[in-house]
Amino acid sequence: MNSSGHGTNTTANIVDGTYGFVTEAFVSDDQHVWRADNGATDHMTFDDTLFVSFENFAEPKPVRVGNNAVILAYGCGRIDVEMYVNGKWVPSFLSNVWYVPELSVNLF
Repeated sequence: MNSSGHGTNTTANIVDGTYGFVTEAFVSDDQHVWRADNGATDHMTFDDTLFVSFENFAEPKPVRVGNNAVILAYGCGRIDVEMYVNGKWVPSFLSNVWYVPELSVNLF
């Protein structure tokens, strides 16, 4: 973690010869941690306060999570983020981020 409270960590898990990677971007609180999930079909967050724009879905959409449970997404929108590129933090955004309040982490 650097002096501004940012840092990154990448880990690899090997199961039956298959690699799975998780990358985390750390900031000063877990609410703003985003995890790369190569199994996620959409960006997802549990925190509705992060949205700068948001639209409710006409009907909640099912999301199947890692333990095979199905939870619901209620809408989607845009979230402003900072990305660490070439040694510096750059403003950016994620679009079409689904709001899934039962998640415990943010996924991209």
